[in-house]
Formats: sequence, structure tokens, C-alpha cells
Amino acid sequence: MDFKIRVAEKTDAKDLYSLNSRWQGERMNEDSKKNYGFLSASFSENDFKILISHEEVVVATYGNLIIGYYLINNYVDTEKFRLGKSIVQKIKNDNKIPSGCKVALGAQVLIEVDYRGNNLTNKMLYLLCKNVSHKYDYFYSSIKKNNIQSIKANLRNGWKIVEEDETLFFVFLHTKDYLLNSKNFEK
Repeated sequence: MDFKIRVAEKTDAKDLYSLNSRWQGERMNEDSKKNYGFLSASFSENDFKILISHEEVVVATYGNLIIGYYLINNYVDTEKFRLGKSIVQKIKNDNKIPSGCKVALGAQVLIEVDYRGNNLTNKMLYLLCKNVSHKYDYFYSSIKKNNIQSIKANLRNGWKIVEEDETLFFVFLHTKDYLLNSKNFEK
């Protein structure tokens, strides 16, 4: 299969919104969530345009079809964004990550089921880290404890669980370490 990984463009926003909407956890049955994973942060088409303007979204394409994306959210003020800021500050205060480090909030990845197993997550993460490692030392995300697919994928890709509460794991990825320890996924 001929996949391409690239930085998202503003013209991708409508397709990204559609993809994000289809994978919202509240719209999925429990079997689908367990087998395929789900998203808990939703973004509008305009939200995607904002994130794209800061070059913090990468996409995987197959032909003209966007089949996945990886993003970080430091510009769209959502409930998860506000929660993430407070969690990151608490983790810094607890000395679990360096207090002076710069953290990209709200990392989110999605790949359509039919295209999983092609190493697209690593390729997108590599490009995203490469593009923003000059701005951020870490990526942060939260994962619902019942989202088994996402937990497995994140741990396999180098994320570390740093903290947790009753329902969520709080995970971090050191961007420069990821780039140093990863194979060259540009090809």
C-alpha cells in the first residue's frame, strides 16, 4: 500500500473533523470501543484549522483519502485542554517531570481500522516530534483506563505513565528521546 505521511494543510480540516467525529467514544458501542479504541476529545472544523496553522497536526493518507492523524493541542481551549494544563502543572510540582520543561498538551492519534498495522502511528509521531521538538520537551495526553487499545499503543510507542486517577492514566513522551531512539520513519 502506498501511504504518505505529511503535515496537515488547512484544506484537510473538513476531513479531519469528519474522522474525529466518527470516533467519539459516546457515539460508539462498548464492543467497538473495546476492540478498536475511541476518542474522548472532539474538535470542530475550525479547531482543526487553528491547530493546522501552528503545524501541530500530521496526517496519513492513502491516495487522496485521509486515513489517520496525530495532533497536539496547545491552542484550542477545550475542557480537556484546561484539565491537561492543571495536571501537567501538578506533575511538575511533584517533580515527576522537570519544572522548566515545555509540554505539548492533548496528544491524540487516530487511524482508521482497515489501515492499522502499517506502522502509521510511529511514522506520524516521528514527523510530529521532528516538527515540534524545538518547541516542546514532552507530549502529554490522558487515556481513559477502559481504552485498552490506546493504552497498549501508547506504551508500545514509548509513552510513559507518570500519574493516574480513578479513571485516567496521564502519559508523557519525551520528544527528543523518541527521535533519538526511533528508527528513521521518514521513508
